[in-house]
Amino acid sequence: MSTKAGIQYQIACLGYEKEQLENEIKGAAQYTKHINEQKMKQEAIIMGPHDEAIKEAARKEHEYYCNILLELLDREREREDRMQELRDRERTLSMQLRNLVLSVGMDKSHYVYSALIGDNNIRLLRLLPSSDRSTRLQGQLFEYPLAQGRQTMHLYEALSYTWGTSQHTKSISIDDRELPITANCHLALVQLRDSFIDRVLWADAICIDQSNIKERGKQVRIMAEVYCKARQVIVWLGEATSDSDVAMQKIRAVAEGHSIQAEQDNFIPESIASLLKRQWFQRVWVLQEVAAAQHVLLVCGAFQIDGYAFCLGLAPYMDACEGFESVSSVEYLIRGSIFRPKYTKTDSGLITLGIRSLGELMDMYHAHEATEPLDKVFALLGMSTDGSSASELRPNYSISWGVLFCQLITFLLGPKVSVNTSNRYRAAVISGQGTVLGKVTSVAPRSNRNRDFQVTMEFTKPYQSFWSSTAWNLHAGVKRAMEGDILCLLKGASNPMLIRQEGNCFSVIMISVPATPRQTKPLQITRLHKFVLTWNLEDPPKTANDSQLKTWLDMGTLGYVESHPEKVVRDGHLAVVSAHVLVGAGQFEAAIVLFQKAVEGYNHHLASDDRNRIGCLAAMVVAYGSLQRRHEATGIWESIIRTCYASRDLLTQTSDFLDHLLPVLQQDEKDYDGKKFRAVRDAINAKRSRTPIQDDRIPDLVEYLDSQVTNILIDQQDHWPVTIEQTHIAATHDENSRETVARVFLDRLSDLEIAEQVFIAAASDLSYDQKLTGMLLSRQGQDAQIIQAVLRSAAANSRSKRTLIFSLLGHQRIEVCSEIDTDGVWATLSSLRLGSEPSNARMDVLYLAKLYSKTDNTPLLRMLISATGPLDLPYLRRGLYQFAWDEYKFRRLDELVQMLPPALDNIIATLTHGLLLNDDHVVQRAIEIARRQGLDTTKTEMVNEEVVNGCSKVIETRSPAELSQFLDYLSELGISFSYQGEVESPPTQSAILPAALSKDPRFLKILIENKVVSPQMRPFTIVSHRRSSDEDDDRYGRVSEERYPPAGMPDWPLYCAIILAVDSEVIQFLGLEVNG
Repeated sequence: MSTKAGIQYQIACLGYEKEQLENEIKGAAQYTKHINEQKMKQEAIIMGPHDEAIKEAARKEHEYYCNILLELLDREREREDRMQELRDRERTLSMQLRNLVLSVGMDKSHYVYSALIGDNNIRLLRLLPSSDRSTRLQGQLFEYPLAQGRQTMHLYEALSYTWGTSQHTKSISIDDRELPITANCHLALVQLRDSFIDRVLWADAICIDQSNIKERGKQVRIMAEVYCKARQVIVWLGEATSDSDVAMQKIRAVAEGHSIQAEQDNFIPESIASLLKRQWFQRVWVLQEVAAAQHVLLVCGAFQIDGYAFCLGLAPYMDACEGFESVSSVEYLIRGSIFRPKYTKTDSGLITLGIRSLGELMDMYHAHEATEPLDKVFALLGMSTDGSSASELRPNYSISWGVLFCQLITFLLGPKVSVNTSNRYRAAVISGQGTVLGKVTSVAPRSNRNRDFQVTMEFTKPYQSFWSSTAWNLHAGVKRAMEGDILCLLKGASNPMLIRQEGNCFSVIMISVPATPRQTKPLQITRLHKFVLTWNLEDPPKTANDSQLKTWLDMGTLGYVESHPEKVVRDGHLAVVSAHVLVGAGQFEAAIVLFQKAVEGYNHHLASDDRNRIGCLAAMVVAYGSLQRRHEATGIWESIIRTCYASRDLLTQTSDFLDHLLPVLQQDEKDYDGKKFRAVRDAINAKRSRTPIQDDRIPDLVEYLDSQVTNILIDQQDHWPVTIEQTHIAATHDENSRETVARVFLDRLSDLEIAEQVFIAAASDLSYDQKLTGMLLSRQGQDAQIIQAVLRSAAANSRSKRTLIFSLLGHQRIEVCSEIDTDGVWATLSSLRLGSEPSNARMDVLYLAKLYSKTDNTPLLRMLISATGPLDLPYLRRGLYQFAWDEYKFRRLDELVQMLPPALDNIIATLTHGLLLNDDHVVQRAIEIARRQGLDTTKTEMVNEEVVNGCSKVIETRSPAELSQFLDYLSELGISFSYQGEVESPPTQSAILPAALSKDPRFLKILIENKVVSPQMRPFTIVSHRRSSDEDDDRYGRVSEERYPPAGMPDWPLYCAIILAVDSEVIQFLGLEVNG
């Protein structure tokens, strides 16, 4: 088998294996997508409004799918590694075959490269002349010692172009032997070939043996030197098109001083936009090629323009429009080349252009394209100030992308970081220790001179004096700086980096941010935080649409937090790590959100005293305190201190928490919590050292007695360290804490080892209210002797007597207080003279009456009704009947009728209630009760009030027919209306107001016909009704508080109604007249 056939067979075998592997990868990708969708469904259930049982089942399913994804990712890495091996092998064989395969119809032998003698030698192409464009390209290759000679500029020209597609292969004759080249390279050489003299050129496709990987690596290493020593760099943009010459002419015109027309200021002409979209502007290698050039010549077809002139002519368009960032970076390098030193030599003898650090160059140019992913790094080494000297980054095409990317990150950030990379994705997960330096507070527009952005930094306290200015110049990276981005420095890194929160972790915006202002003193890292970062170089659209990439990043970040079987817990760990960074940057609101998210997961899967949970809660409290919102975290404080104090293992963690919290609390002028927690810290430290609380610290604890401090005092196992006198002081110190302190005493009765009189002294001086008494009564059977002693003590306290007795009466289990007999209660109730305090007494009585009715406590209800004075009895009767109708309908009505017979006004109120509810059964039942009871139909003040109230409610919400029905019901009860004379008005006359205000005049007519109101009413004060529009004011008039009728007004009838609401149509409807 010939050499050519052997290579072709090997390539075919590789192709078959690649095809099989690609099918396997596609199938795995579909399965991974399916599993990821199932995982997201479970996440939606977990976060949704479902029962806890459903959520728990979803958590288990979610964890199951997460484990499957981890296995799939491991297998995916194995497939990626194998695919990379196949591609590397195929690339090598293809380059070998390329030198064997000639264009169709060629019958001459192919060109074979001779090995280069010196490491710094290159090959140059002597392109032979021809005046006929159709003549076959011919040339000679010769070895050239690039390092020899003192001249900075050599006489060859370097070609910068894109290879284009390899399917359309052309060739050039080298020493009468054929060398295949791409079609675009062929077009460039045809255009550049002179008609009469030789032209010496360097073109990578011809001057480097592409099939020799070792040589290719060496030549790439000196690429910057090749371009910087060339007489000029020729940029071949491609063949001319219909609009390319127009674009070049416009650019040249602007460069020569011609202004752009006003209507063209805000856009790039289509011809220029088409030119700038050519592939050359997108490739990564062209950056180094034009940055190294001493002189640039751009060629498009037959049109040529100087590089600096091209930049001058292009600048106005670049400033006006967005979307050409890759062009902008190339334009910046071409224009800036004449201002930069040409090159410097490293210690290893390599040439470097020294434009920027490698980290900055990666930020600026990682979006540029490269056929070989490794070139995204190798193409920038010669431009960097630091990368060329890194031995681990020397061009080596035998390694994978994942290995190179890991080496790059380690070089930029130091060896102390941990890195996870993939051959499949241009992304990495990074973890390390570092500190927060500050954050970006504003971003200014780009500078016209160097295209940088100026940002304003706000430094954290430890670093406010390290730089001479807060204004920093940042390079124009692919990812632009934004307000809120965090400036941090990882341990071992030479430069800070800029990061941005994305979900539970941070993404790298700029991997290297050299400080442009002068640093006033050496930077020292103070407080360290853990950082978990993602550095994603993929295009944003790919990141948004690639679920597998998202899964890989998600799993990668979780690999740098504490392990736990439940993914939601690992998510919480990651959120806490990032929240601490946000706290360091002063972004407390965002930190609290992450802390809360973590706590939600912890509460389901971690114990209440788990260190991670306690640490998260403690950090959240400090964040709330920093926002002066610590009142929102009161419950969290209590749970932390109570939980930690009960566990000796957590005492150190609690003491550390208080150490961090105290400086925050001391920002408050009152500093109540600060003093209290200093005392608490002393108590915690005393327990940790197994020593009693110092006597001189006890008064401080007593002064700030609340539920937290009370628990700590009780937890002093050896003795109760507070005297009776101190307890008295503490119990009355803060009225807001009394209930919580009493609750702690009651909850801890079973484990109290203190004297009975101490508890009684503390609890009985807490100014009893009903809640507190209820708490005591609910403990009957548990420490009953102490409870009853406390109640006796409270009953003897004149401040507490009234509230205590009402609480006892309202409690179903009054028998626990046998010492307070019924006669004593009766006498005390009578002595309170409820009728002498209308506002408080009436509400107390009604409250207790409703409570007794609700709990079927008939004896006490009868006692309360009997003890109620005659002035308050109507109020009680009305409230109880309304309560009975609303809450129970007929359930307890008969019993209430027997204990407290209804009055006529109660029946009228019930009729109104039933009519408004459309409940005819209620109405008939009320009428039946009234007849059975033989109620007196004398119209008292309360009866008239209920009549007016009923008419008003019906008029406001019902129809005229229902008003007539209501009056018919009243007639059934024996209630009639009448008045005498033109001056007398009935006691229900005020019902005229809602009728007059109604838009339906029939209401007023019905009231007049039934003599509920009189049209001949006496003058009375009218309160102004302000309308919402001028039209209403014109119609109804503006009425102030005056007495009517005015002087000289002879006819009074309906004057008030007309003033308020009635117009001429109403007057005609009523058949009345108004004179004047």
